[in-house]
Parts: sequence; structure tokens; C-alpha cells
Amino acid sequence: VDIDPTGAFSATGSARTLVLWNTNNGQSAGFWNTPGDIKSLKLTQNGGYALVGLDDQTARYFDIKNGGIKQTFRTGAIVRSVAVSDDGRLGLTGDDKRQVILWDTQTGAKRFTWTLSNRIATVALSADGKYAFGAAQLGNAKVWSTLTGKEVATLSTGKLDKRQNTISKAVFSSDNRQLLVGGINRRVSLRDINTGKTLQKWDLYLKDRFRPTGSSVLALAYGKNGRYYAIGSNGYLNVLE
Repeated sequence: VDIDPTGAFSATGSARTLVLWNTNNGQSAGFWNTPGDIKSLKLTQNGGYALVGLDDQTARYFDIKNGGIKQTFRTGAIVRSVAVSDDGRLGLTGDDKRQVILWDTQTGAKRFTWTLSNRIATVALSADGKYAFGAAQLGNAKVWSTLTGKEVATLSTGKLDKRQNTISKAVFSSDNRQLLVGGINRRVSLRDINTGKTLQKWDLYLKDRFRPTGSSVLALAYGKNGRYYAIGSNGYLNVLE
């Protein structure tokens, strides 16, 4: 699922089905079939386009309001995670071949390809498209410049003897100075983009601390005045300060 940056539209994806929704009235604004099962999706401004990661080893750039595929990005592996800049000019994919690929959505060309230590768990782009992030399952996580392709920072995900954490979600701050990340181990942390260092950290709420069942981070967001939000897989919305 995703909500476009303006909040006017949302989209849901499932087994070969993509639906656009009007968030003001809850009505469907478009219903489309996809050539593969949807693993991830992101909307551009005002819900104009959707970048969709599929199990057919491609990501497709959909004209979600009018129907039709504008671009097909072939990765050679299942695309687990996607991101797109707000203006829709840049797309980012993460796949099972350990690749994080930056695409030009207008031409369909690859701009950069980065390789991590395992299949990709999640990717993220800053709103202006200047920075890209990718994290591997039980592996490393990095931030790159989309202008030069060079690595900006490496984020620690834990040592092997302490069992590395998989980062499941990441969101850039609006000023591109920080990255909010969440893992499958219920840990949320605020990182400095230039150094990768942890500025703050929290653990998601567990209903029963004596019999914890765990909680993976499903969604993250920035609030105002030093407040952050996280949704866990155990059904709780966490307000973090």
C-alpha cells in the first residue's frame, strides 16, 4: 500500500491487482491488472504514476490514472522493494540478486547499480531524489548520492555474533539530514545521513513484556516538534519522542 505525497490518493496492490483510491471519499479511482504479483509499490505526486515491484523479475511504471505501462524495468530477479521521487523522474528498485538499481523513469535507462550482501529487504529515496538508501536482509545498509553514485554512509545493523538486524523500513527527513529506520526486531532509530551514526533509538510497544511475540516495523513517519510515528506488526501505532 502507499499514499501519494499530497495525500489525495492511495493505492493497494495484491496478486496481479492494482487499485487507486480517492482518499477524500474512499472511492476507487482506477482498477488495473498487473503482469505479476505485486511485492511493493510507491505513488508519485497526486497519484499520477505508480512504480510497482513484481514477482516476474520486473518493476513497472504505471500510468495509474489512465491505465497503461509507461516503462518496464527488468532486473533479472523478484523486486521486493521500490521507491520513487516525488516528481516521478527517478525510481529505485531492490531485488533478490542483491541489487539496488536507480532508474530514469522517463527513458527507462539505469543510472546506477549498487550491490549489497544479501537480497534486498527495503529501499528508499529522498523526496527530492538526491539520496538513495538500500538495506539487505540480515546484512549491510547504505546511503548513496544519486548525483554521483558514490556511497555517503554505511548504517550499522549489528554484529554477526549478536545477529544482524534486517531493516524493514526507512524514511528520509525533508531536509535530507536524517534517516528514520525500523527493523524486524522492533527497533526504530534516527540516523545521521552523513555519518550513519544513531542519534536516537526506541523499541516498539509490546502488549505483554513477559511473553513478547515480537513486532516488526511496517511503517514510519516524521511528525512535528521531535515526534515520530511507527506502526508495528502487532497492530499498535507508536508515538515516539
